[in-house]
Amino acid sequence: MVNQVIMKYRALTKVIAHLVVCAGLIGGSFLAVPHVALQAMAQTKPTQGTQHVAQADGNAPTMVILDASGSMLAQDVDGKTRMAAAKEALTGFLNDVPDNAPLGLMTYGTKTGSSDAEKAAGCKDVTLLSAPGQRTAKSLVGDIQGITPRGYTPIGLSIQQAVQQLPKQGPKSVVLVSDGIETCAPPPVCDIAYELKREHPNLLIHTVGFKVDDAARTELSCVAQATGGTYTDADSAEALRSTLTTVTLRTGQGYQLPAKRVKASANSDDKVPTVNAGPVGHPTRVTVETPAEIKDEIAAEDYYVKIRVPEGHQLHVAYTAKHQVGSGGLLPGGIEVDTKVQDSKGHQCTAYVKHIDSNNHMNIPRSGEIIVNRNSGCTGEEYLLDFSVERNFGFKSPVEFDTTIVAVPQLSDVGDPANKAQSPVRKDTDLAAVPAVGQQLVTPGTEPDSAPNVPPTFRSEIVIGETQYVKIPAGWGQNLNFELSVVDEGRVDGQLFEDAVKEFEFALLNPARESVDLIGATTSDVTDVNKPVRFGTARAVSFANADQPNPAWLAGDHYLAVTLARNIGDNTDEKTLSVPVRYQIAFAPVGVAVAGPIFPDFTLPEESVSTSTTSASSAPSTAAANADVSSTSSTTRLAIGVAVVGIVVLLAAVLVATTVIRRRG
Repeated sequence: MVNQVIMKYRALTKVIAHLVVCAGLIGGSFLAVPHVALQAMAQTKPTQGTQHVAQADGNAPTMVILDASGSMLAQDVDGKTRMAAAKEALTGFLNDVPDNAPLGLMTYGTKTGSSDAEKAAGCKDVTLLSAPGQRTAKSLVGDIQGITPRGYTPIGLSIQQAVQQLPKQGPKSVVLVSDGIETCAPPPVCDIAYELKREHPNLLIHTVGFKVDDAARTELSCVAQATGGTYTDADSAEALRSTLTTVTLRTGQGYQLPAKRVKASANSDDKVPTVNAGPVGHPTRVTVETPAEIKDEIAAEDYYVKIRVPEGHQLHVAYTAKHQVGSGGLLPGGIEVDTKVQDSKGHQCTAYVKHIDSNNHMNIPRSGEIIVNRNSGCTGEEYLLDFSVERNFGFKSPVEFDTTIVAVPQLSDVGDPANKAQSPVRKDTDLAAVPAVGQQLVTPGTEPDSAPNVPPTFRSEIVIGETQYVKIPAGWGQNLNFELSVVDEGRVDGQLFEDAVKEFEFALLNPARESVDLIGATTSDVTDVNKPVRFGTARAVSFANADQPNPAWLAGDHYLAVTLARNIGDNTDEKTLSVPVRYQIAFAPVGVAVAGPIFPDFTLPEESVSTSTTSASSAPSTAAANADVSSTSSTTRLAIGVAVVGIVVLLAAVLVATTVIRRRG
């Protein structure tokens, strides 16, 4: 509870800081002020130790190197040559890149043939088409079309010359697209990459293997790993284009909901859909849709679903509100969600309830749950679940919940005796350092269902407004310790203040998708590069916790959610190209795993109201539905700017009062 209150104060402090800036510079367009003002602040008072790069505002300077050696003439990409497919991919990529992106382009292998007599000249054959920021990306399309593949593959020389074209200070990247190995060694290209990283600690080299064999894949992977970059395979024009976008600029990836869907009813009558709870080993996974029509934009509205549970079982319902990808901007609107359960006789069930409070921002997938007490006094095998949704600051989008429904049986055999007693709460001082073992690069999922298993230490990248999920196992009787380090903050020149308010947020879900209590740092500033932060589970897993307001009751795969948030600065959304922030997480189980209970399966009658199955891509876009929130006239924005500082104190008072009342309730 204390942590949640602190997080609310912290978020409010950020809003106040933003409002002060806006109020002092209200002469122009209200929504345009933050970026201009913050940019001016950054230029006049740079953070100590930060180097500015004389490049267009937007991204870290990047040099793309395209292989134009003779092997690119192979005709094995959907009936086209590799070069034709590469040109198609690069053309599409360049047309998508913002004009102010500091992107450069080089190639090799265009001036000589590949005969032995031409090797000396071919191994020096590297051509600079444009330095980063010298020309717009779109203006390079014509140069791409004029490339003719002919000669050798001097990868080592090309990445050396690419780095020479990048600023000496600050973050920078090289993206190498190659279909084969270095043909001009020695020295080995991987050794060259290690040396470049030693000389330029902020350098990342990403490599893309285009129709490569195992030898080339190994070599290109080594080059990437030497600098902390990524290696990606591509075997089509579309895959290459997508990869180029991902490793330079990329958009935030949105949350994919379960395919099984049910429409909640706005009335608690006989037309309420019925969903069966699932056993512990096979929970019911369903998207609960709320009606698109909004009756009241201020008062809470109730939406109902009936849930069938076997006799003698305890009902657990966990839900996550689908978020909007992006930073959200200043007070874009959000939701508060409360839940209640009653039995078939209309008796209200006592339950542990965790609310959703989006804190006026729907840019993070917020989770809540309701766990009916075993001694709640409710009877029967059917419950009425009530989602009470309250919107604020004009949020008008329909709300969709990723919902997990579990029926937990009463058990006489719980395995190890440790499962008969609640596990004690740990303190922050119990969090030990987690040693890093390797640095494997992973691609997290966009929701728990797509979360991959990860090694004890892994690295990944994330953009503003994105939430990523990975699977972390925890056994009965075990806690989990985590340690996160920012590897590359993805800083953008001219946005020091905006970058300073980017932060990581962490959450952990148990196998039933319920939020596990954490201790330690549940947030981390992105600017704290190479300063590890520690967090971990508050309690070890024990089945006895299932009867308490504590979701540390189920062993198995847990889901770590990592969010990169920023509530100040220019708005971003799912179409915004952003510079990724790179991070590393190490984790370790604490304690010896013990034997746990065995949960029996069960069957229930067919659901009374059929549910629909829909592909995730066909789900309505909450960003589109809420587009009108930001479409305010300039006159209205001015009025808001003048008034908003005056209501900050009131907002703070309301926040405190609301927090106290809700927690006491």
